[in-house]
Amino acid sequence: MGAAITAAILVVTGVLATSSAFAQGKWTSLKPIPQGEEEVYGTAAGGKLYVLGGLGIFPGWEPKQMLWSFDPASNEWTRLPNIPEGIHHPGFAAVGDKLYSVGGFTIARPATGLPAWVPSKSVWIYDINGKSWSKGPDLPTARGALTATAHENKIYAIGGAKNPTRRSCARPCRWRTWRRTRCSISRAAPGQRRRRC
Repeated sequence: MGAAITAAILVVTGVLATSSAFAQGKWTSLKPIPQGEEEVYGTAAGGKLYVLGGLGIFPGWEPKQMLWSFDPASNEWTRLPNIPEGIHHPGFAAVGDKLYSVGGFTIARPATGLPAWVPSKSVWIYDINGKSWSKGPDLPTARGALTATAHENKIYAIGGAKNPTRRSCARPCRWRTWRRTRCSISRAAPGQRRRRC
């Protein structure tokens, strides 16, 4: 009898815990982005959402190069300066007051035939406070359709197409060089010896 009561209490506790976990959030519609495009990438910084990219439909595949910010407090979108290079499918992440567009594809337009997607090593950095773009250090390998995420002031570029080594790269933001983490590429910071994992 005691075991049955204990089991019943555990089941009820599990149901209540699960119910409260599901009840913690709800979806809300906010103001739509003024320039709806496909193939956009998002990140968050300083309490705002940033949306980068956009790609025109086939057969033109024109990169839209757009950057928008959304402030949930005011429910307003703001158009920001376009990324300088016609890139699509980059990794996109934020560290502090900087946004990073990492890799991606450019469009090659042959004299005849269809446009081709060409993997890029480009890194572009948007300064939120200065409202301007600058060129960052190139990735060690050209790749598009990757993901980028930030952790402890580093950008991790993960996966992507046209990357024969299939390894991840981390970039310490203060060094302006790329380095391999345990399975990634490394250049030592100025004045430091290169370390191997």
